[in-house]
Amino acid sequence: PNSHTMSSSADSRPARKQIAKEKVLGPQLSVASRAAESGQTYNIYYDKWGGGKRHEPGSGIKDKAAYRCDPERDSGRTRGSFNPNAYFCAFFAKGCCPKGEDCTWLHRIPTRKDHVDSGMDVFGRERFDEHRQDHGGVGSMRSDSKTLYVGRIHIDHAMEATVQKHFQQWGEIERVKILREKGVAFVTYQGRLNAEFAKEAMASQSLDHGEVINIRWATEDPNPKAQAMNKRKAVEMTRQAIEARLPADVHQIQHLPGSEEEEIQKQGKRSRTDPE
Repeated sequence: PNSHTMSSSADSRPARKQIAKEKVLGPQLSVASRAAESGQTYNIYYDKWGGGKRHEPGSGIKDKAAYRCDPERDSGRTRGSFNPNAYFCAFFAKGCCPKGEDCTWLHRIPTRKDHVDSGMDVFGRERFDEHRQDHGGVGSMRSDSKTLYVGRIHIDHAMEATVQKHFQQWGEIERVKILREKGVAFVTYQGRLNAEFAKEAMASQSLDHGEVINIRWATEDPNPKAQAMNKRKAVEMTRQAIEARLPADVHQIQHLPGSEEEEIQKQGKRSRTDPE
């Protein structure tokens, strides 16, 4: 659950209804035609298609998203603003929540004051042990899930500025790495919640040249030190998720192999046994 307070100007005004209820279609204008053609149904909550006839690998739908969130105009107070356990609204992130101030979820951008159980994502969806094969979906507890792969970007000399402009509205960015010749960017956020929010908000969106970007979780950092650090973080997040589900009267659990606490214990033992 979130631990948040009613903060910022977003909660000083009621949230607007982004679209009329009857216009909720999903992420692409072609949702209705794809459903009729393949017999599949789209789950906006988990951003995936299910059932029916499968498309061939690599033939993903590339139509531009039908809606887009405008945080300056759309953010506002909802029923969720008064609930300390409310998560963020996935429909709001995609720009298509028809409920406005009546929504029981949060209609604003995550801040550093927001905290979510490491086993859940910003929208209250359960995170998994491993990434999906296509690195889409909710994300993995084995990675910090703060870096997004952004592909199909229009190639020009202003790529980095363009990516910064479009992605900084979803939270504080730590760094942006550009592979200009491939039309690819890697966007790393300061916080996991902002990366999760941005991934939903920018799915199948356009930047400045009408291109429809491809966005997913970045693959593992090739730097061995970064891999080791991410592994320790993943073990630590798993430990925290386990502790959060333990009864209140349980105060200690065995430290998981590879966790930060175990490393601290090992260092303490070594320092006590090392000759002076």
